[in-house]
Amino acid sequence: MPCSESSDCGNTHSMSAEYTTFGLAPAMRAGGVLSNGDYQIHRDFVDFIVDGRPLLFQLSDLDAVSPLASDVPPAIFTEQVRSLLLEAEAPLPDGRYVVYGCPECADLACGAVTAVIERDGEDFIWRDFAWQTDEHADLERNGYHGIGPFRFHGGRYREALAALLDGRAPGARRRVLLIGARVALLDRNEEALTSVLDTLDVDADRRMALACDVTNTASVRHAADHVSGAWQPVTLLVNTAGVLRPGALMSTSLDEWNELLAVNLSGYLLCAQAFGRQMIAAGGGGMIHIGSISGSHPQPFSGAYSVSKAGVKMLSQLLAVELAEHGIRSNVVSPAMIVTPMSEFAYRDAAVRQRREQMVPAGRVSTPADVAGAVLFLASDRSSYITGQELLVDGGLARALLSLVPRPGFGAPAASEAPIR
Repeated sequence: MPCSESSDCGNTHSMSAEYTTFGLAPAMRAGGVLSNGDYQIHRDFVDFIVDGRPLLFQLSDLDAVSPLASDVPPAIFTEQVRSLLLEAEAPLPDGRYVVYGCPECADLACGAVTAVIERDGEDFIWRDFAWQTDEHADLERNGYHGIGPFRFHGGRYREALAALLDGRAPGARRRVLLIGARVALLDRNEEALTSVLDTLDVDADRRMALACDVTNTASVRHAADHVSGAWQPVTLLVNTAGVLRPGALMSTSLDEWNELLAVNLSGYLLCAQAFGRQMIAAGGGGMIHIGSISGSHPQPFSGAYSVSKAGVKMLSQLLAVELAEHGIRSNVVSPAMIVTPMSEFAYRDAAVRQRREQMVPAGRVSTPADVAGAVLFLASDRSSYITGQELLVDGGLARALLSLVPRPGFGAPAASEAPIR
């Protein structure tokens, strides 16, 4: 007789579950244009490998992805991993977890494959797989009979999932910008270009790297012509070039001032002009410029850096207004405290990093993946009515100013003093 929600056969299943192997592997739900003209969203995700085979294939030929998708925000991705490690409460009643869900939904609206995940000593058990569309799973009608239960060695299970959090797992945080996108990287450091190009999850014939000095008009125009000649007119530009030169304004020389502005601001203009002309010819496009919270909040003793980032904001707004009639959007993504090769020196001291993390309401400093998520959104059609805007990726730091000011009598109450409502 099939198990029901009220039966105790789940415990029997757990006791009888045989050991099998658990692993992870990168997987893909390919995006593209459907026959009716609609788009199918591309999703990269991490699949579960059970007994040497993808679990998705063992269940059925589903158009589904695991919760470990590469385009979810890092905080949510981490929470999903912690959930599978049973370090967080089950998201569904009866101890059930989503194993595979709809690639284009964030809930059970289209249905999902769920299972009970529990501990048995040091082992982890996955059992009672079902197709679930409501709050409770109907195992009798929608159970995957014959699938599971699976028993995994606790140490290997935890090691595989923990590898996702520090990036050791293959394909742990791959990101794809757009469906079928071709990607051209421009930088004056050819060695760095090559190393980054090799990490892209894009077919070799859909990516290229070009040496380019964004402070030189001829170099930028040559790069733009090369890209369009090899492929087609560019329709998306992400301006990311940047340098930082510490120093007080009173001691900043005119050469130092001009050198920084040439990269951080004038370079953005030159790229916007060269690639913007291609977007006009193509009938539209988008520009995303990487700014900084220091463009709104002065960052002392950083030379012209804050001035350059304030300029990026106004440049983007002007581009948004002037190019709107050509179907071109322009927006800014502004990180705050972030760990990158340019800023990592500030985080070498663990105490300094801790103090910085304590200042951010989100409780951590950001990573390039956080910025990539914002860029992905502004590059997609989901932001088609957004232009001339700045998207802060700061974990709430810009809104926490008054919380950093001492205000006697206005502190958060202790748990024992909190009013009961």
